[in-house]
Amino acid sequence: RLDESSSPVSNQTLSHPPKFRATRICTILDYLHSTMHHPANTTEHEEIHVIAKRQRIGVILLLFFTLAYASFIGLCTFAYEWITQTKIAGIPLTVAYGVGLILLSLVIAMLYGLLSRTRS
Repeated sequence: RLDESSSPVSNQTLSHPPKFRATRICTILDYLHSTMHHPANTTEHEEIHVIAKRQRIGVILLLFFTLAYASFIGLCTFAYEWITQTKIAGIPLTVAYGVGLILLSLVIAMLYGLLSRTRS
């Protein structure tokens, strides 16, 4: 049996474990919440309908891209033989579709930028 006084860990350490830093996590969560609900590109004087318009445009474009991406995943999952063997100008359809998705995301980003501008 070990004597408690010879233990490398004192009784004080065992009876008082380090406190959880909940305040630090709450501060981080508050920051994330404020950045999600108040994007950096909006200013205090923007009207609610302008922000709602941007959100509507963003959601519509996101749904459009999600549909294009989900169809790619669906083809890869359920029509694997067809999508891997089909070629467009000598390029496998999987590669062409993947590059197309990347280009589509860039077009959607530019489209969002154009559609969400406010007229001064």
